[in-house]
Amino acid sequence: MGNIFSPSCSYRSGWSKSDACPPGYTVSEDCGFFSDDISCVPPTSVSPDAVPVSARYNMQGACTSDPTDPNEGGQVPEAAPSCGNDITYNTRYNPCCALAFGGGCDVNGWSQLKTCAEREGDLVFDVYSPQGCADKQSGLSNNLEPYGWCRDGNGAQSGTCWLPYSMNEAGDCFPYDVQGSGQWLPDADEPEWRATVQKGSPSSIETIILTGAGPLNDANMVRSGSVHTVHGGNVAGVTVGAAACLAIFNRKRIMKTVPKDKLTMRTEMTKV
Repeated sequence: MGNIFSPSCSYRSGWSKSDACPPGYTVSEDCGFFSDDISCVPPTSVSPDAVPVSARYNMQGACTSDPTDPNEGGQVPEAAPSCGNDITYNTRYNPCCALAFGGGCDVNGWSQLKTCAEREGDLVFDVYSPQGCADKQSGLSNNLEPYGWCRDGNGAQSGTCWLPYSMNEAGDCFPYDVQGSGQWLPDADEPEWRATVQKGSPSSIETIILTGAGPLNDANMVRSGSVHTVHGGNVAGVTVGAAACLAIFNRKRIMKTVPKDKLTMRTEMTKV
């Protein structure tokens, strides 16, 4: 007989503990008499090509009143606010603009722009469409919503459910488990946004790589952080301060394939 003071969890109609999260994920339960909190904990067994990837954000310092580029002899602006405990990914000078007649930027000063990266990265994260690979670097939260993954498999539409993906050092995304969870098969007419779920044996279908926002210019800095475990019962993931704004990245999209032997599995990371 079970402990009457430890009530069992109630799952959404049509779901159970065995399928509330994708294969390889651990279902975490925190349930009581009045609420049920079901979370999907990411796997720690990943491809050796996977690197911890974290969201980036910008911190901007005060503008000078000198329109000359500091790299060309202009006034050097004061330093941008610190990234704190996060990683300083890049620092550059950024023009401060006044609205020009007819639009555009009338440079009237310069500021220092510091791009920060959260120290704790995700080895496996949720992707709702091909666009989600690029969005991971530019601020997409890792929610891992229970009941929200593409359980029904082949034919499910992008935007309606999520699939687990990992990112390599080039900033591209590959599916965590083509056979168990599936991958996004981009639409021929709108490959950036529209896709359907494709599942099957790696020996019978090609692995589709989703192009991200750009390479991780210093992947070793991101790799030095601990692995971030995010629970999916509530919205979680990226938190950006009021003074920060999201970085803007190149949005070019290319779909590629990779040899299947490049996606072998091994266990080497532990979650915190």
